[in-house]
Amino acid sequence: MNSDVQVSIIMPLYNAYSYTRDCLQSLYACVSKANRQTPPFDYEVVLVDNASYDETPDEIAKLDYPRLSYHRLETNKGFAVACNHGAARASGDYLVFLNNDMIVFPGALDVLVKALRANDAIGIVGSRLLYPDYTVQHAGMATDVNLDWAHVFRGFPAEHPFVLQRRSMLAVTAACCAISKALFEQLGGFDEAYWNSHEDVDLCLRVREAGKEVLYEPGSVLLHYESMTEGRIPTKVDPSHELFRERWRGKVTPDLEQKTRIFARKLGERIGHDLQKLRESSDCYRGVPYESWDQTDSARSYRALMREHLLVEEGVALLEERVRLAAVESELDLCRAQLERFYRNPLVRVARRIKRILKG
Repeated sequence: MNSDVQVSIIMPLYNAYSYTRDCLQSLYACVSKANRQTPPFDYEVVLVDNASYDETPDEIAKLDYPRLSYHRLETNKGFAVACNHGAARASGDYLVFLNNDMIVFPGALDVLVKALRANDAIGIVGSRLLYPDYTVQHAGMATDVNLDWAHVFRGFPAEHPFVLQRRSMLAVTAACCAISKALFEQLGGFDEAYWNSHEDVDLCLRVREAGKEVLYEPGSVLLHYESMTEGRIPTKVDPSHELFRERWRGKVTPDLEQKTRIFARKLGERIGHDLQKLRESSDCYRGVPYESWDQTDSARSYRALMREHLLVEEGVALLEERVRLAAVESELDLCRAQLERFYRNPLVRVARRIKRILKG
């Protein structure tokens, strides 16, 4: 154990060495003492290999990065086991779990650890993750009444005001997150009953049960290629999802409206058009409490709710409601104006298409 280490970066691996190589290069460029006069924290990097069969073992052996350890499992035991294995061998007081398909931007990991150190009420902190086209992949996670999880503001511009707001969430992704080692061990680590799915949201909910906050920290920014590791979900039916539902059903207050695809289908039957096809350009959600839904019968009250609840569910849902109620065209214009303000172009185009349907 290295007593100088404050932060242990744990990276599970399974093949895809080119991503691991690029991730490590970006990581060490950020944490290297040569690149900053007073590094906030001393890091170590713990690689846990889930029995990769590509060039990963041979290439890792050639690396000469400081404070880098490599641990190889005999078989692929999945994300949870690999992360727990790494955590058990970590020297730091804080753990950062980091996928290998990341490009780390300067300061990204420091911000996570600083958030934990600054406030004991915070249990786990997650990053702002961007696709290579610099749109949002992760800005926190939310769930509906069916316990289907979604990344809020997916596809939004990286600098959108909603995306830049620091906020408490039900969950953040473990693709890049930080937690104290003491709390991680207290909670028993990731639940190894899950296989490459739902380990992170399960951990976040247990963090909340322990009385701690789950925080989305937009100041921590990384590029995420997403799901580059093979076998994330081994079958069409995700057994981890079913396990998660069994364990958490009735214990989680949803912060999304139930996925609107059912309503979209019913609406499609009504107007003879598959509205779902109009929604493909958008994947954003709102966290308006259910008890507030009776207030959303006018554009004015909806605007008030928007100011109170910045997690905005699919703006199309409001337009759908206008269509369902055969709202007057002026009301639809008000709704579209709101969408234009909060969502910019993609949903405005959707609104115009719905308007054409109404006219047709």
